[in-house]
Amino acid sequence: MPRMRGASRSLLLLGSLFLAAGLLAAAGAWVKYWRDNAIAGQGASATGQIVRKTFLAAADGDSDYQLEYWFVAPSGQRVEAVRSIGERLWKALPEEGPVEVLYAPADPLQNFPRGAGLTSAGLPLFLSALGALFMLLGGALLMVYFRPPGVIGLPPARRE
Repeated sequence: MPRMRGASRSLLLLGSLFLAAGLLAAAGAWVKYWRDNAIAGQGASATGQIVRKTFLAAADGDSDYQLEYWFVAPSGQRVEAVRSIGERLWKALPEEGPVEVLYAPADPLQNFPRGAGLTSAGLPLFLSALGALFMLLGGALLMVYFRPPGVIGLPPARRE
């Protein structure tokens, strides 16, 4: 029976992990979407300075366009940031030139260059669908773990 206990704990652990991962993926994407939209709509703006533009290419053909910049908040705090941005915006911005930065007045560390925030619902919808699949898988594993003996004609995963 020790093997059954190990399998039982594995079902509980895997089910919980899948459920939590799905929930975090969906919730995290929507929180970022709502925050970035609030900053784009009601946030403050400042003119920042581009420090460096970096193009990162991976062997699998994927690429990332990064922008390193800084700006000074009204409090006098110098805020430095590195953000991944779209290719079009990356090509349009001058090397070591000015950049308009949008930020949350209460927390200038929450910022992004104008045009680079997560203001489209496409990614949150995709991550919600992916998160839902993870949550379904996690829920199914937890149902197998918690089902009463004899249900579905299978032996229970855990012993009472």
